Amino acid sequence: MIEQTLSQLRQLKLSGMASALQTQLEQPGTYEGLAFTERLQLLVDHEDQERNQRKQERLIGAAKFKLKAHAKDLDYQAARGLQQSQMASLLLTPRYLKAKLPKLKISIE
Repeated sequence: MIEQTLSQLRQLKLSGMASALQTQLEQPGTYEGLAFTERLQLLVDHEDQERNQRKQERLIGAAKFKLKAHAKDLDYQAARGLQQSQMASLLLTPRYLKAKLPKLKISIE
């Protein structure tokens, strides 16, 4: 029965839910105490995260950036006036897209 469910999830292009369900089945003690709706929410959240991850990877690939830079690699010690708390705030929320903030110019040395 469970193999059929996993197969159907994959056929419906819900691979994130299928992998999350597989994880739940492999670790029964972790998820036994949760209600059905909580477990279902975990499956839906996992599917949403995987889709967002794939979308981000696709968009980054399509952008054809010359350099592969990551926010975690920023050097806050250099004299650029970058504050780690401000960058975290900008990176975690899309507020900076709507706000009329000056563009940050980051040079890679």
